[in-house]
Amino acid sequence: MISREKFLLALLAEEAAEVAQATIKAIRFGLQEVKEGTTTTNAQRLNGELQDLMGILTMLNDETSLDYHTDLDAVLAKRERVEKYYAYSKSIGEVQ
Repeated sequence: MISREKFLLALLAEEAAEVAQATIKAIRFGLQEVKEGTTTTNAQRLNGELQDLMGILTMLNDETSLDYHTDLDAVLAKRERVEKYYAYSKSIGEVQ
């Protein structure tokens, strides 16, 4: 038997995997593609998975010592690293 904390952590990992899967579908088929038999775009499905992830994250914040908060400095630093490596990838002809 696992604790509530571990249960929520497992759900966080599951939701993160679903975000990854929805992201890969958007890469393969585009954000605006609508899967046959559905009425939602890949962008809408990805958005929904991100909302689910945030839902579990808020539960973890409320019920555990996780204490997640958005650190704007860390976010900006990550954006700078992404742009640096994007520019490098572009310079070697790997991305547009």
